[in-house]
Amino acid sequence: MKNKFLLLLILGVAFFASCSDDDKDPFKNYSADYSGDKLALKLNGKEFSGTSVSFNSENKKNATLTLNKLIPGEPALEVKNLIVEELAGDDYTFAGENKNDDRIVLVEGAVKSGVLSLNTSFKVISKVVGEWMLAKPEMDDSYNMVSSCIHLEIVTDVDSIAFPIWGKLPINPNPEIEGDLGLTTLLQTLGGGILPGLLKKMNLKEDGNLIASYHQITGIQDLFQPDATPLVDSEEGLVRYNVKDGQIYILVDIESLLGRSTENNPTSMLMTMLETGIPLKVQLDGEKMRAYVDREMMLPFMSVLELLLPMIDDLELDPTFAAMGITNESLKQLVNDIINLVTKSSKVELGLNLTSFVEDEETQASLALPKVIEETVFQLAK
Repeated sequence: MKNKFLLLLILGVAFFASCSDDDKDPFKNYSADYSGDKLALKLNGKEFSGTSVSFNSENKKNATLTLNKLIPGEPALEVKNLIVEELAGDDYTFAGENKNDDRIVLVEGAVKSGVLSLNTSFKVISKVVGEWMLAKPEMDDSYNMVSSCIHLEIVTDVDSIAFPIWGKLPINPNPEIEGDLGLTTLLQTLGGGILPGLLKKMNLKEDGNLIASYHQITGIQDLFQPDATPLVDSEEGLVRYNVKDGQIYILVDIESLLGRSTENNPTSMLMTMLETGIPLKVQLDGEKMRAYVDREMMLPFMSVLELLLPMIDDLELDPTFAAMGITNESLKQLVNDIINLVTKSSKVELGLNLTSFVEDEETQASLALPKVIEETVFQLAK
């Protein structure tokens, strides 16, 4: 009995001693927000600015880092259950990861003297990673487009749309009338016959960069002779992407693209909408991929188009457009009709059909077009 009592006494003293030690060394709450000169962030080894980071530590075992506006499609990505190591004073280090079936985000950082130095690694592991090209157009014996790189499907009660040059166009062609031209046929035929010759390749890299290889176009004539123009690659970091929940988010560095700041811009609302990335639905089938938007994804942009309508009146159009019958009023009518079509239709899908990239010296833009479109197209080229 005495031995049992002695054992309990020893355990009790050890317990209270450990509690006393904890009281002497309580966990420090490191919760804080970092941005500007208080944040030195690198993304895949390259310095990255214009974002912020939040650190939250509830206790020693629960610390979370939030990456704000860094990863496309995930405006507030949380990295939980960080491994935190306390240093002298209020300094500390941490590391952790956030992983799913499409991408991996690793973070490793240290806070010293109130400044957060953060290394972030981002890697896409989705099957979208790779080199892609626009699907080659297929035509029947009458040079009518059977399949195209343009995916366009519309189910609507709207009869027609005012399209510059062509005038009033029915939305879908009448299959009983040979050569009948509708909006879907026009866009699929023009896009399918011309775009593959202009955009040679899209490289979706595993580091989240999207690099496009394309021919620089300076005039309408270049559309039909793309191989005579320089082939260039888009700048690294100009377009980034991420894959999440069956969608690919495309984020464009608008300021780099325009070469100026977007602050106090009339289209600032649009810029805000683009900050988290443009979402596209993705369908993968072996070496084929379709990326597109549907009606629900288009609707938020319709309100932006309404805001832009008054600006069309102030546009200074090139004289060649006037010669072709393209005026400010016709452009304004087109935008109005697009808003009406999207808002009143039961289904609208618009996107691109792509295939795995293969070297091909054939110029896609040289393919024959249906007669009804060919005459107008070559008038534009002149």
